[in-house]
Amino acid sequence: MRHKRHFGLNDAGALLDSLGACRRACIAASTAAPIGGPIYRATSRLMEEIDLVAEVLTGNRRHFWLTPHSTPGSPKPIGPQPDSYEEWERKKADRSGLSK
Repeated sequence: MRHKRHFGLNDAGALLDSLGACRRACIAASTAAPIGGPIYRATSRLMEEIDLVAEVLTGNRRHFWLTPHSTPGSPKPIGPQPDSYEEWERKKADRSGLSK
């Protein structure tokens, strides 16, 4: 008998909690590691991947990013938005030479 897999809201919440802890550990490690060194580069790549998973789960790639303090009623800052997951994958494929 086969069982269908189901990834529900409880699963997403547990994964987001774990990813948040992992991302905080990556930030701590990258602040201590020499800039450009293997630990620094690896933790930076891991944080990028965590941000992509957060986008898939929440629709917001900046889910774990700190937000700046603002005064009540002030407009939110306007700036460039990060690439979507699909755009990021396309650029990654272009860099790898996997796309036409």
